[in-house]
Amino acid sequence: MAVPIFFSEGYSPDYNIRVRIGMREDQGLPGGIQTTTGIRWRVRLSGVSCVMTLAGVVAVAQPLFTADDLDDAMKGVGRQFELVSRTIAANDFEGAKVRVTRAREQLSPTISFWRNHRRDDAVEMVRAATRSLDDLDTALSEPTIDTDAVTAAAGAVQAACDACHTVYREPEPGTEAFRLKRGAVE
Repeated sequence: MAVPIFFSEGYSPDYNIRVRIGMREDQGLPGGIQTTTGIRWRVRLSGVSCVMTLAGVVAVAQPLFTADDLDDAMKGVGRQFELVSRTIAANDFEGAKVRVTRAREQLSPTISFWRNHRRDDAVEMVRAATRSLDDLDTALSEPTIDTDAVTAAAGAVQAACDACHTVYREPEPGTEAFRLKRGAVE
């Protein structure tokens, strides 16, 4: 008896079982014998279940952006913006552009902290500060640098930072650094 080629007309996934026990295609299998079709569906279902479970575990295992992470990020942004100010004062606009990019990279992830704490006003403040950094980057990217436009854009970044600091940050005693105000997110 010739075995049909896979996917040819008339082939069924349980063909081998039916041939072994001498059954026709239109007859059901006796004694609850599993067909390969049923087994395949169970394997697929268990595979999908495993993937879904793994995805849930990975989602839960993602680290949270903590207050300490926020503090580190904000101090990094402050250092970068201080260097931006120095490089602009020295007319090193390429160096300032690099520092603006770095400050933006450090600022952007902080939005997840504010979202986790459901502080919509802080989320908007981070967005405003990010837009201000983008505007400063644009001013620094012009073929001919307009120092007045760069200075104004840098001032807008500082104003955006100050707006958030007024509400959510406080100076650390004995330093010029800031920290999260006590009770700001509880």
